[in-house]
Amino acid sequence: GAGLERSRGDDRAYRLIELENGLRAMLVHDATTPKAAAALQVEVGQFSDPAIAAGDDADLPGLAHFLEHMLFLGTEKYPDENEYSRFLAAHAGGSNAYTAAEATMYHFDVAAPALEGALDRFAQFFVAPLFTADATARELNAVHSENSKNLQNDMWRLFQLDKSTADPAHPYQRFGTGNLETLRDAPAAAGVDVRAALLAFHEKYYSASVMTLCVLGAESLDDLEAMVRPRFAPIRNTGRAAPVFDSPAMPYAAPQLATRTLAVPVTERRRVELAWALPEQRSHYKSKPTRLLSHLIGHEGPGSVLSVLKAQDLATGLMAGAYHDNSGFQTFGVTVEVTEAGLARADDVIEVVFAYVAMLRREGVGSEAKRWLMDEFTATEADSFRFQSKQPPQGAVTAIAGNLARYEAPHVLTGPYLVREYDGDAIRDVLARMTPDNVRIMQTAKSYAGATDAKERWYEVDYKQTKVDEATLARWRAAAETSPPVALPEPNQFIATDFAIRADTAPDAGPDDAVGGALRAG
Repeated sequence: GAGLERSRGDDRAYRLIELENGLRAMLVHDATTPKAAAALQVEVGQFSDPAIAAGDDADLPGLAHFLEHMLFLGTEKYPDENEYSRFLAAHAGGSNAYTAAEATMYHFDVAAPALEGALDRFAQFFVAPLFTADATARELNAVHSENSKNLQNDMWRLFQLDKSTADPAHPYQRFGTGNLETLRDAPAAAGVDVRAALLAFHEKYYSASVMTLCVLGAESLDDLEAMVRPRFAPIRNTGRAAPVFDSPAMPYAAPQLATRTLAVPVTERRRVELAWALPEQRSHYKSKPTRLLSHLIGHEGPGSVLSVLKAQDLATGLMAGAYHDNSGFQTFGVTVEVTEAGLARADDVIEVVFAYVAMLRREGVGSEAKRWLMDEFTATEADSFRFQSKQPPQGAVTAIAGNLARYEAPHVLTGPYLVREYDGDAIRDVLARMTPDNVRIMQTAKSYAGATDAKERWYEVDYKQTKVDEATLARWRAAAETSPPVALPEPNQFIATDFAIRADTAPDAGPDDAVGGALRAG
């Protein structure tokens, strides 16, 4: 824990270790926890699914996700497929896993006294999984049913619609969940052995060098280390690095930009969404430019995008922020919940967003003169972190296992939260990219039924995609005047920076440094 920044109220003890095979692990001691937990992340995900376009022998959408399922089904030491789940269930525990674009996370929790037994079973998944042939055939059905339950979920449907209409040369464009078509029928027709491909994928990508682990228990740090080292050190290390996706790095090329997609949702919703792909932002975690812009565009006071739209009865809500935080790109989006009038006047709604972005540039956001905006944001983020409530064990270990792969060692707990640098160039760079020519617009409403001309392949979303015409783009490029006018939020006089406890007679103390005040030493 020495040198590890953490919240002042955090009473857990931490130790970061590296095993002989290169696997890095954070041990967390919590003397009073009723539950223990562990999480292991592997830096490989859906973007690495085999694809002929990427030079692989076959197209196998969903293979990384299928492997995530298969890993749980028996190991050399514990060959019974149900051993792990049965042990956890018998000790008030449970497990889960998920496959993201560039990472796969496995995690469990269990009654604190049963941690060692659970960890012994969990570690074997990464040391000696069986991948039996009969389990392979059966688990395909589990993957298929998982996909089937998502087919009527608008979040999954619209996410895949955005992916399916992205640059065909980028792995973002693929279908990551998998189903019987992609993992059984199509491979069989092409003479592809899916189990052999599964074993090859595991052999190629699963290595201790791209794994990070977090274990939380009531045991002392020494006892936790004695539990972890012998169980996880046998994991094979091939020395491989995490895959890189940089040609192209961006998920959309010119044909996919300045587009408008009308989509028919399953549920009743009316939304106008603007999205811009940005170069990767992970290297900017100390300055968080997109978080500041999310704070400004999402504010709801006088002069905000939402207040202007509400005054015209065009919108009821707005969200702004970054997502798809990948190694090659990040997406910044503004989602407006519109009224029926707002849907009919979608171009006017979009114009107000562009007017606000233009105002941010004109006002010099990112300059030294506007540094106070970031200073305020830095202080509020520090306050939130200072008084952060204790994360439940399973949430804590999954967050830390992911953070270990992303942040410098002292910042594993603070990396996602604290702002520690002012980088005006990075802020201005993001603003410069948020133009009409780079935008992707998605408008979703039931009323678009009958006005579409295409069906998305995997979720069968009815949609219509067109390029935005030049006259409309020109109008958005010139967006400036709105009524009422857009404006920056007023300075906030009520942000606490001084948390010194003092007697009534004590002289005034100076304010803490905002970030320093939120932290306690290792």
